[in-house]
Amino acid sequence: MSTALTISPSPFRQQHTISPSPFRQQRLLPSPSPTTRGEAVVANMYDPRPGLAANGIQPIFQRSVVQILGQRIQRSVVRGQPDQVVTRFFGSGFIIHKKVQENKFLVITCRHVIEDVNNANNDEHLMVRLPGTHLDAPAYAHQYLKKPDVQVISVHVPPQTMISVNQFPCVVFSPQPAAVGTLVTLMGYYNPINLPLYLNRQGPLLAIEPSAYGGYIVGPPDHTEHDGIVVQHNCFGIRGASGGPLIRFDTHCAIGVFTGTTYGIGEAASTECVRRLLGRWLESNGVGINDTDTIQTRLDKCAELNLY
Repeated sequence: MSTALTISPSPFRQQHTISPSPFRQQRLLPSPSPTTRGEAVVANMYDPRPGLAANGIQPIFQRSVVQILGQRIQRSVVRGQPDQVVTRFFGSGFIIHKKVQENKFLVITCRHVIEDVNNANNDEHLMVRLPGTHLDAPAYAHQYLKKPDVQVISVHVPPQTMISVNQFPCVVFSPQPAAVGTLVTLMGYYNPINLPLYLNRQGPLLAIEPSAYGGYIVGPPDHTEHDGIVVQHNCFGIRGASGGPLIRFDTHCAIGVFTGTTYGIGEAASTECVRRLLGRWLESNGVGINDTDTIQTRLDKCAELNLY
């Protein structure tokens, strides 16, 4: 599947950016659907439906997908000059629960995204940029699964910002796995992490809103990971999109957390991986769990116990 590159003045703050077109990577017609060969899907590159799915999903969840940042203070070496705040972009995440009265929310992302922040610099602080704003809120890392690469972080929005977490809807997870051929959309921040180097510019290039790419579930669930099931899809993804939600077009529910690609096939940690992650979090705090607990039940328990 080929992907077009477009030069666009937005959604970046700096004007000279190169961004993959989020919606029109599919050349149109003639076949309306993929074909199946055994258990794998071969998607027709002229199929218009993935592009239409991306166009439909992006406005619904554009306020739910956040950017994961690292931020540190760079001390001035010139007397009289102020210190500089250095911000770097590391990946995506999305909101899965919130505590309105405390102005906090819970985000799920990839473990490797958080590791990148932690390994970048000892004095670099984990931050989250709220979609559609220029606000960077402090974030705190919690439970993770090394494989299949998921982690929860909490975000505390300072009250003086006058921004309420009510403005940012939660993404709901699907209780059912998606069959091969299901139409899906991957959302995330497609601004390449190394883009400032290519443009010879100082400072981060941060998108205002996430982008979306449509595609299909292209194979059966992969059970080879230690702690869950990996969902295979053909939505276009790059490093900056890690941690973004994979969303079913028909139900508007997430079925996975994008973790990367292997041999050109996109991979996402499944809903069951997220449910197990939350179960580990509860158990590590001495709380018993039931095998029948849903993700929402476990999220509510985490909130009631003030785990975030």
